[in-house]
Amino acid sequence: MIFILTLFSGLTLILFVLSISLFFMILEERNFFKNNRKKEDSKTSNCSFTYHLMYEGHLPRSLFIACISQLIVSLFIPMGTLPQFISTSADIFIIVFLMLLAHGLYIRGVKSFSKDRYQSMENKEVNLLFNFAIVLLIVGGTFSWYILNRGLPGYIFSIDAYSAMPLWRVTGLFGKAGLVLFFILLSIASPGRKISRLCANGVIRLSDIFEAVSPTICSAIIVAMFMPHKIGIALGFTGVTMFTIDYSCFWIEVFFLQIIISPLIKNHYLKYKVKIPYNFNLLPAILVGLFGFLFMMMDLYL
Repeated sequence: MIFILTLFSGLTLILFVLSISLFFMILEERNFFKNNRKKEDSKTSNCSFTYHLMYEGHLPRSLFIACISQLIVSLFIPMGTLPQFISTSADIFIIVFLMLLAHGLYIRGVKSFSKDRYQSMENKEVNLLFNFAIVLLIVGGTFSWYILNRGLPGYIFSIDAYSAMPLWRVTGLFGKAGLVLFFILLSIASPGRKISRLCANGVIRLSDIFEAVSPTICSAIIVAMFMPHKIGIALGFTGVTMFTIDYSCFWIEVFFLQIIISPLIKNHYLKYKVKIPYNFNLLPAILVGLFGFLFMMMDLYL
């Protein structure tokens, strides 16, 4: 009975994350159409909430499993006051593995789902989730080393350790500078869409679902690591009220990060990046990560 209840709760959480990811994507689309009203009126009028998962009568299994892998990541993310649904001593590695698995299956699935869709994708767009996973591994490794040497409680490779004891409260000036740089780096690496593809044919496709879930999951990870606010506790609430307030605030933070903050950081970064020679276009991101690491180490050892 307990196993059935746990399974039902996990599926409910996954379905909620899927639903809210599609909701965020639709809001993002409406904003896109609003800014491009003259060019996109015809697409907007033809858009319908029809799910088209099949292609030529076949369900692309690779793309379907990629979506599932992404959604499973949500089970390892603490949301507000609620702890992780699945807690382990190596959450970071499991999340990175699931993301890399989803990345590989997504590319394979898109090829079988729509060759036109795959050929229209830029190299940077294809590798967005892969880049985020690698950056997350670097940031998580740095945080783990910091927590280990500070003697903070919790599993050092668990996001819950960063959420339960926010690093903003235990770091000095150098550490806070490092956290800001890491936040910027993850925001830059977080997946996002430059152009609108939703409802291009009047339907929501399986590839659209993956591209909706991906930025929401990545934004949720960033919020859990860097903005683990417990507003319900701060206001003195307890029980269900506390969990509800903190859970709601968590997703509000995810929304603003995904729709407003991350795109703003990316736009400023890209404007600066175009001024740099092509052979050195990765240098700004590398320097941000390097100085973030150095500042965290200076805060730890100086």
